[in-house]
Amino acid sequence: MKGHPFLTFLFLYLLPFSSFSQEYSYTRYDVKDGIAGSNIYCITQDKDGFLWMGTEGGVSRFDGSHFSNFTLDDGLPDIEVMQIFADSRGRIWMAPFSKSICFYYQGRIHNQENDRVLGQMPIRSGIVGFAEDMNGNILVAEKTVLHLLSAGGQIKNIDTIDGTSIETAAVSRGPDGNFLVQDKKTVFRFVNDRFTHFLAVDILFNYPTFISINSQLIGWRTVQPKYKFHSMRLNRTIETDVEHDTVRHVSLSAVGDSLIYCNSTRGTTEYNIATGSIRNFQLGGRVSRTFRDDEGNIWFTTLGLGLFRLNSEAIRYIPLRTKNVAQNEVFTIRKIDNELMIGATQSMLFRFSLPSFRDAGSRPVINNEVDEIRYIQKMKDQRLLVGAVTRLLYYPYSSAQSMDVEFSVKTACLKNDSEILAAGYRGVYVFDTKDLHVKDILWHERATIVYCFNNSTYIGTLNGLYVSQQSRPPEYWGAFDPLMKERISSIVAAPDSTLWIATYGGGIIGWKDGRRVSLLTRKQGLVSDLCRVLYLHDKILWVGTDKGLNKVDLGQSGNPVTTYTASDGLSSDIINAIYADNSMVYVGSPGGLNFFNADYVGNASTCRLTLLGVINSGRNRLADTTSLRLPYADNNIRFEFAGISYMSAGNISYRYRLLGLDSTWKTTKETFLDYPTLPYKEYTLQLQAINKFGKVSRMLSIQFTVATPFWKTIWFQGTTLLLFLLLTWLFVSLRMKQLHHRQSEKEELSRRMIEMEHMALQAQMNPHFIFNCLNSIQQYIFDQDMFNANKYITGFARLIRATLHNSSKTFIPLSDEVSYLSTYLSLEKFRFKEKMDYNIEVDPSLRHQVEDIRIPPMLIQPYVENCLRHGLRHRAGKGGFIRIRIIQEGDKLAFVIEDNGIGREQSARYKTREHIEYQSKGMSLTADRIRLINAVNKESISIEVIDLKNAQDEPSGTRVIVRFPRFDLYL
Repeated sequence: MKGHPFLTFLFLYLLPFSSFSQEYSYTRYDVKDGIAGSNIYCITQDKDGFLWMGTEGGVSRFDGSHFSNFTLDDGLPDIEVMQIFADSRGRIWMAPFSKSICFYYQGRIHNQENDRVLGQMPIRSGIVGFAEDMNGNILVAEKTVLHLLSAGGQIKNIDTIDGTSIETAAVSRGPDGNFLVQDKKTVFRFVNDRFTHFLAVDILFNYPTFISINSQLIGWRTVQPKYKFHSMRLNRTIETDVEHDTVRHVSLSAVGDSLIYCNSTRGTTEYNIATGSIRNFQLGGRVSRTFRDDEGNIWFTTLGLGLFRLNSEAIRYIPLRTKNVAQNEVFTIRKIDNELMIGATQSMLFRFSLPSFRDAGSRPVINNEVDEIRYIQKMKDQRLLVGAVTRLLYYPYSSAQSMDVEFSVKTACLKNDSEILAAGYRGVYVFDTKDLHVKDILWHERATIVYCFNNSTYIGTLNGLYVSQQSRPPEYWGAFDPLMKERISSIVAAPDSTLWIATYGGGIIGWKDGRRVSLLTRKQGLVSDLCRVLYLHDKILWVGTDKGLNKVDLGQSGNPVTTYTASDGLSSDIINAIYADNSMVYVGSPGGLNFFNADYVGNASTCRLTLLGVINSGRNRLADTTSLRLPYADNNIRFEFAGISYMSAGNISYRYRLLGLDSTWKTTKETFLDYPTLPYKEYTLQLQAINKFGKVSRMLSIQFTVATPFWKTIWFQGTTLLLFLLLTWLFVSLRMKQLHHRQSEKEELSRRMIEMEHMALQAQMNPHFIFNCLNSIQQYIFDQDMFNANKYITGFARLIRATLHNSSKTFIPLSDEVSYLSTYLSLEKFRFKEKMDYNIEVDPSLRHQVEDIRIPPMLIQPYVENCLRHGLRHRAGKGGFIRIRIIQEGDKLAFVIEDNGIGREQSARYKTREHIEYQSKGMSLTADRIRLINAVNKESISIEVIDLKNAQDEPSGTRVIVRFPRFDLYL
């Protein structure tokens, strides 16, 4: 059997029951648990794993944890549903007690009033069954009519077979995928509108309760008081006697390819036609249907008692009965050699040989029916040390002799070969192992546990843990850790010296090297924080609580926890004792003894995950999950789902994360997730269900989007930005135009004001110039030189005309300026006679442009006049000379005015007050004109004055350079 672990497992389980009775445990669901009614007529399972039941109070859907009920308000034509069937498309067909039909599909009940196809199906009498063939056609069977609904939605009504009216009680899908129809004493194969004989059935009454058909089996109650079962796989019919009369018969249920359940008023009987075995399930009421789900669980529907599930058959139950007690409570379990020893109430020491589980001499240890056996230990001398509520005693392993001492034993432990410590309500006593006399009293108050490890004694009390190290007085560990102040119920030591300390309400403490290294509570997966007993085997820590048994795997990361409760087959959730031997686990409780192979429990379990609803603002959008988009104003969503694992009895957890919001996996026990306000973006919900045995469902992935508000969309923001830029541009353009217009007006006003000021200055200069000329004429008159006076007056008149002509203009041609200067210098030469001469030179490159080049008028004349008045006037002797050169300097026009006078330094000595005022007036007017001209033009006029010196470094004249922009290029 080494290569066949299943055969070994089967052998270990089946062998004991040749000598010891086995009883079954059930989990019951009734109205108080949420089911619609206690009278359940039918049951089925849909493709998603949900169980559906028709009851007297409506239809119930069950996911292993919660019932969802459907009534008249949901669309049922009648509250009482007698037949129910799940097809491959996910429709749940229902036959109410009234003459009607309906089906549930995608959250809605379709009936003959709201569904066009069903409206074409007249129901004349009650429906006796439904079936679906391999092509997806649905056969609805009434007592006298067959309604064939094709996969395409066409209905055909059939009321005769070979010309004879139909009287049917059962229909099903056959082994070849086509329909099987029972009509009176015959089962027909129905293919392509043709009926062919399949099997003769001598049915007692032609009612649905006397025959059951599935794709592999047919079972019926015969005219004789017998049952007949026909196996299509074996192609043979088996006959068996009826164990009860017709009055107690309720129905038949064909399950799988080999099981027929004969349901009665007291329970049901299982016939296995493959093995010939028979099992009785006494439920204490009428069983209407027996059903096996996809996970292998057996369900019983009853009339009046609700729904029952047969708890895991992998967990075996041994009732420990005695003469006066139907069930003895177990307090301790110990395997000694090949015997399993169990301490129980009524002073009973039950002994079973392993693996046969035969009774090996179970009997009371003490002649006291109210005593309880709490401790069992085999000594080296083969004697059995037994601790009871009233005494500690040796129980001879092979004789009836005994040795005892009065002491109430809660628990005990061997300290060494010569001493044993016992804990009870009187404290902790040290007994001599030879004759059980008291050697010492270690603790004088009530103790809940005593445990010896590494030369230390651990004493559990009602108010915490005390530790005596190397015979020193006990030290209170509650001072080191608050949890050590809790009531201590059990202690075990791991090979790595970690102490696991169970508390009565605070979970389990892991303690090592003087500090807490671990804490196991309900948050870590324990079924309860009230821990009663611990047992450590290899790296598995078994924990007995008041709500079931926990298996903690200390060898895996995170210490995963598996829970076993009465729903799995334990006779009680209150665990008193645990013993593990390799994979076999023995559990003692008030309900007796359970044992199971931990490697096999839950192996057949599965875990499914189904999305039930996607709720957005009160509307279920389950049908929209392929392209779910939420409005930004309704950015709330609720996911409703169900994990289905009936072996887990509702103990299912869910791990989930919402990508787009958080990438961290989270865990919940709830069957819904609420997200009330989600930011706009794309999301993916990932969800998995995990059953109590660690089986994981498929990953459910739901993508959805919270719509972006239109004002947050790229197109809107882009359009808004473009519109903003356009408006900004328009505003800026208009504003710039306004500013430009204002600036132009302002500049034009400034220009006009400057021109007016310029003209005013010119107007001031004209009298000044005229005054100078009149002074010269006056000088001639004073000198009585009338000829020269007249000649000068003639030149002066020409100069005045030129002055009047130029002074009214802002710019004049260069030629006019050269002519004006020439006229002026000729007058001055005439006045100075031989004392001065002049020359005006125009750069050859400019001669062809003299008419085009524009300059402000009368700016050069004051500098020429200054040369005459202050440079040449005081020069000794003749030979005074003024040279004017007009040249191009880059993009500038330069007037270079040179004289060979006495220079500025010497000239300053000759100036009188009148002369200073006169010079200051003329030059200041010229400077103001240049400033104004520069203010309104892009380029500026510049003045440079250079003092000339001869070889002896003596003053030899002055050079003035006036540089003009080329006004003609941008005017």
